[in-house]
Amino acid sequence: MATRPRKKPASNSNSLLLALEFVANAQKNIGTQLQTHCIVKDGWCVASDNVLTMGCKVPDDLTACPQTARLIAALRRCADTVSLTQLDADRISVKSGPIRVVVPCVALDGMQVVWADPMIAPLGAAFLDACKAIQHLAADGGTAVHLASLLGRGQTLSATTGRVLVEYWHGFETPPYWVLPKPAVSALLRVTKPLIGFGYSGRSATFYFDDSSWLRTQLYEDKWPNVDALFSTESARTPVIETLFAAIDVMAEFAAPGAHARFKDDMIELIAPQAEAAEHEVKGLRAGARFGVKDLQQISKICKTLDYKQGDKAALFTSQGLRGAISLIHDAAFDVGKYDDDIPF
Repeated sequence: MATRPRKKPASNSNSLLLALEFVANAQKNIGTQLQTHCIVKDGWCVASDNVLTMGCKVPDDLTACPQTARLIAALRRCADTVSLTQLDADRISVKSGPIRVVVPCVALDGMQVVWADPMIAPLGAAFLDACKAIQHLAADGGTAVHLASLLGRGQTLSATTGRVLVEYWHGFETPPYWVLPKPAVSALLRVTKPLIGFGYSGRSATFYFDDSSWLRTQLYEDKWPNVDALFSTESARTPVIETLFAAIDVMAEFAAPGAHARFKDDMIELIAPQAEAAEHEVKGLRAGARFGVKDLQQISKICKTLDYKQGDKAALFTSQGLRGAISLIHDAAFDVGKYDDDIPF
């Protein structure tokens, strides 16, 4: 039995707690022992959910595989003086003042995790900016790989709903083709530490932070459809009317699921079932396009120019550092909720 009293400067600030809170982004509250327990060994705290793995340095010489969420909860309740006692291979005792919590552990030999990929290139805040700008287009449970991931191609990242496609330029040199699962993007954006580097193995990628901690994710092996065909024609880059997306938000309050927005001269017309139609004045708007209301809302914060013409399958839009396409609806798809084919990749 080894008792290790130690001081921490303030509540929630000891290094083990901070490391646990970091690696918990790769865990589940309910799941296998690998998904609910972490490894603390050789100055590292590491956790995984079989797809994501995260690691962070710790100064503690503890060797155990505790239940992550319970140990975090115990340490958060601790006052200034904390005593960690390894009762046996199956239990850790956390004691602070009047509180004592026993945290269950599992055997180390049943916790096999894959380590980080070697760092191959720098990566920084602009990459995170790209993720933040477009990650809302990818679905956590998409029915196809391209709907549930971000596509990395050198200095760009892309995301799509199938009806909206965006490519964002971040400027860092990454592999020419890699497909990043949406859950990895969500976990990456929950990290508040500065991003400094990138590792890659072909089937996995690792993101490094400034304190040597890291997040590793498996990559999808399936390919995306070809996105370049959508951008084969030049956009005139016509500035979006300032009041357009505010008007779309108003129309969305009255829109049934799948409702269409028809662009008319100086007017948006909401196409909805029966008597549920509505109109909103937008001075300067040019007739000739029809979009899904939800599709327009998804580009409202990343669209500064918008160009469309009769017969096109998609309209092109741009903003600072990005380009995109949004599917046009044609009159043949008159029924609300019925669309033409998705963007023609």
